[in-house]
Amino acid sequence: MAVFKLKQGGRCKCGAGAESPNCKCPEADVYTFSFRFRGKQYTRRTDATTKEAALKLEASYLKLCRSQSLETQLAVLKHLNSDESRKRRVSASIGEVIDAYTSKAHLWLSPMTARRNAGDLLLLFAFALDLWVVNEGGRKGIKVGARVPDEAKIRALSCGRLDAALVKAYFMARQSSMGVVADDVVEDESERHVGFNGTLKHVRDMFGKKAMEKAFADLSLPDLTGFFEVDLLPEEEQLPEPFSIEEFAALCEKFDGLKETEPDLWLLNLIHRQTGLRPRYVMGLRGTWLKQGDAGVWSIEVKSRPEEGFGKKKGKNGRTLNQYIPVTEELRAAIAAKGEGLTVGGQMTKTGREDLQKRHNAIIKQIVGNEGSHGQASYRYRDTTACVLGFLYGLDAAQKALGHVTSLTTLKHYCRDLLGVSDRMRGELSAWLNLPSIKRRQ
Repeated sequence: MAVFKLKQGGRCKCGAGAESPNCKCPEADVYTFSFRFRGKQYTRRTDATTKEAALKLEASYLKLCRSQSLETQLAVLKHLNSDESRKRRVSASIGEVIDAYTSKAHLWLSPMTARRNAGDLLLLFAFALDLWVVNEGGRKGIKVGARVPDEAKIRALSCGRLDAALVKAYFMARQSSMGVVADDVVEDESERHVGFNGTLKHVRDMFGKKAMEKAFADLSLPDLTGFFEVDLLPEEEQLPEPFSIEEFAALCEKFDGLKETEPDLWLLNLIHRQTGLRPRYVMGLRGTWLKQGDAGVWSIEVKSRPEEGFGKKKGKNGRTLNQYIPVTEELRAAIAAKGEGLTVGGQMTKTGREDLQKRHNAIIKQIVGNEGSHGQASYRYRDTTACVLGFLYGLDAAQKALGHVTSLTTLKHYCRDLLGVSDRMRGELSAWLNLPSIKRRQ
């Protein structure tokens, strides 16, 4: 059953109020009517300038909505959900949401995180509605000929589309890319679901409390309950994948052989294998991050640095710990020699630095024969660091190396038993031996 309520005027934008004679907004001179249909609220803005004309339109909708024919009701529902002009009048467009978010997000998080979240919003719509274009060279860092979200079409859509149906369509599209053919979302556990869920979580983060207060206060947003209430896909537990003794030795030999011919590539690898930092942290590293402690121990201080566009990852409880990674004299000298700017590929363009990362990953895959079941390469150095330190010095050392707020995260996702640790592994992580907590265990 449809319930109608007629209302004159639209949303006033001049501040006078839609009912005020001083309001000159075009939307204030026409009639709108809101109604509920099949459990959902809709608002229609008509072109009628008289109440009589608006009542005729209202009557036609009322007749259709009260039809007992399921076919008619489904046709009405399809029409209402596809009426983008109506949705844009009720809610802001995706373009308006992105612009407001990216212009204000620096007030509470790093620009890099804001760009990632906004990009994932485009990705969500591209998958759910199959809105793609071919990159002809205009998108930096993306292979020419690859498909990318059709930003122009997506920005024109209404954020009223952010509902449960969109989330389910997104999940089905992502699962279809895995070869899953089904009429609904498949709830089986999968490691691939980690990435699918990650994109959705990034988009949901865009509509958090701070964003609502600081970025979207002047925008008209829909009720997002349905968008948030759809459960994430079940994820299969991810086990750490440290390099074996043989793999670790082969990788050291390969990259050490590139020290003179490709110094940036060698340095990139040296940082990974001696610190266990996340790849993003390695690429954001600067000479200014080097700090010398009271005992003379040199460390890399990892913390959020908004002025550099760098944000440190938060834990699930929202807390962030500053992280201090001890470095060997070899690594300290190599970082210091690069000055205060970006340590890895600071002289390169953004595309050049991305290509450097890809080449680093490609060499790892070439040496070990595969990139691991997670589809990762450089990240496996993080697994290796945690497992070796946990094996040698206990869970506390591994937790500190990875910067986790609690040891439970370290234990669940990173630490596992090793068959053994080589002298080379001990040597690469020897800077940890200078820490008092580890010295006590010797």
